[in-house]
Amino acid sequence: MFYIPLFFILYNCSTILSGTKSFIFIDSKPNNAEVRISGLPIGNTPVRYRLEKSFDGVITIEKNGYQKKYFRIPKRFNMISVLNTIFVYAWVIDIATGSIKKFDQKVFGFNLEKKRDE
Repeated sequence: MFYIPLFFILYNCSTILSGTKSFIFIDSKPNNAEVRISGLPIGNTPVRYRLEKSFDGVITIEKNGYQKKYFRIPKRFNMISVLNTIFVYAWVIDIATGSIKKFDQKVFGFNLEKKRDE
């Protein structure tokens, strides 16, 4: 019987080649705005954060006296996943870990607008 070592089955998947996390950088004007990912604070701008590629939630930027900003990170297909054509197992792993996609953009800058007096 022909056996393929697990290393060779997983070698082509983007999970191994590009990982399951990626750094993002968020900045704002004015600085020192609180950044939250899915409601959890990660720091104040400017902030660098290592985020799971499978993340599909909302990122919030908030500072007293300014309007909140909400955004989602745009994604696109991770071309490294094309190397999976030989092994179905690699596709399954990439889909499960979110590595089949990558962040389309990793640096985000926002101008926060002052709140209007109502």
